[in-house]
Amino acid sequence: MIHEIWREYPEIEKALKETKQTMRKGISIRIPEIEVKIQEYIDAPGKYLRAGLSLMFFYMENGSMNKKIITYAAAIELLHLATLIHDDVIDTADSRRGIEAMHIAQSNKIAVYAGDYLFSYSGRLASDLIDEVQFQNRNKWILENIMSGELRQLANTFNKEMTMIDYIRQIRGKTAMLFGLSVSGGYYLANNDIRKAQNVRLLGTYLGIAFQLQDDLIDFLVPAGTSGKPIMQDVPNGIYTAPLLLAMEKSDSVRRYVNESVEWDEASLDKLSLMIKETGAFHNTEVLINRYIEKALFYLDKISDSEYKAQIEKIILLISNRQY
Repeated sequence: MIHEIWREYPEIEKALKETKQTMRKGISIRIPEIEVKIQEYIDAPGKYLRAGLSLMFFYMENGSMNKKIITYAAAIELLHLATLIHDDVIDTADSRRGIEAMHIAQSNKIAVYAGDYLFSYSGRLASDLIDEVQFQNRNKWILENIMSGELRQLANTFNKEMTMIDYIRQIRGKTAMLFGLSVSGGYYLANNDIRKAQNVRLLGTYLGIAFQLQDDLIDFLVPAGTSGKPIMQDVPNGIYTAPLLLAMEKSDSVRRYVNESVEWDEASLDKLSLMIKETGAFHNTEVLINRYIEKALFYLDKISDSEYKAQIEKIILLISNRQY
């Protein structure tokens, strides 16, 4: 099943089905219960944004799909899936994409190794796709930065002194760079233009920051069950995101409340959400989202005009305004 956001893009929807097939057929763990669980993650109703964007930028330049871009999209999504499984262990999340999290179904240790396996599997798929030295040299540090972002988040757990500058740096590595790699790789595979691919990478990076900031809002504002993952779990887990950080910078009462609230329950989280709203932090987060979307669109404007470029702009705006 492909997410509804791709229904208006039949070429992408078809290619995403092939991407999922590629992801499934290369798994070789040979431990049935773990392999079945990974297959369940692949088949769960995720948006597949990173893979979809890789495919869109390739299609914009090439006008058709081929095996290379399908394999690249699969590698990107497997890398993302690996980070999700690790995230769920760190966040002690019970579910992901509407299914039971790996560490709940198995154990923390198995989940960590399953995530590591998917990192390796992703690398295996990607290793033979892009042999251009310039592209490799400019992007070889991205995986390190993604993992550095993960470590930065872990190190910042319950860090009430973290600033928005710290947070943007954290999500740039943890989330945004994978968006950058997704779109620049798809674009580069279509035309081998390293200079333009770097502009596309910046587009993806800014889009990724906006995406994470929107995710932060969703965690506070969207009803449970809508987003496919538990809501308002970040604060109890000591993960302080943009709305809370902006509110703490503006209001000593919010900072005191966070410092004093040891036991988080539904009532205390609802009160915190109301306090954040009263500071204007939700609105200020939306302002930040729009700022990063404008930066992404600035780099999109550097790409030659085409019919499909307008479709990419449409999906960028859809991503930034989503409520799921």
